[in-house]
Amino acid sequence: MQQQLSDAPQLDSLLKYDPPIIVENLASTKKKKIIPKAEDNPQQETIDFLDTLLPPRSYIDGNYQMLQHVSTNLTSRSDVLKLEEQLDALLKEKKARDKGICPIRHALYEECMDELIREIALELPERGSLLKEIRDELDKTMNAYEELYESAVAFGIRKAIHSEQDKSDLKASNDNLEKEIKAFEDKIADLNQK
Repeated sequence: MQQQLSDAPQLDSLLKYDPPIIVENLASTKKKKIIPKAEDNPQQETIDFLDTLLPPRSYIDGNYQMLQHVSTNLTSRSDVLKLEEQLDALLKEKKARDKGICPIRHALYEECMDELIREIALELPERGSLLKEIRDELDKTMNAYEELYESAVAFGIRKAIHSEQDKSDLKASNDNLEKEIKAFEDKIADLNQK
């Protein structure tokens, strides 16, 4: 038996979701899971396909384990324009930086990309799958750049520490050489007096 909860807390996201469904009653002593049957929903094939592209989100609301699938509703041109306006508003609201590395901006654009993949996948599933692959490849490239950056920073820090140690060693060596020079100058002065 599929149950829908209309007053569930709305989690902010640029990605459109269907209304949440109750998956499990956590207060129940039997921990009975409520799993919707495939024949209950004529759009189950579409939902399953979208779940492979964009997994549903799960959260706890009171005593219930909730599940939300991405929306199966088609979008219009005005919906895309609203998405653009919503993205711009969220960028300003969350004070995302325009330049440089900004995790807030990155997360918002990632959500926007997910929504575009959802919209395109509803009309042309193959194109949606291809866009997801492209997004995943870009994520891998971004992660590789982040690892490279972190490695470069760690290398720079090690080099700076090493140069400081070398600097200390050179200063100590210089001090020793200056003492030796002073000692030789004293010897020369003594020999000149004799």
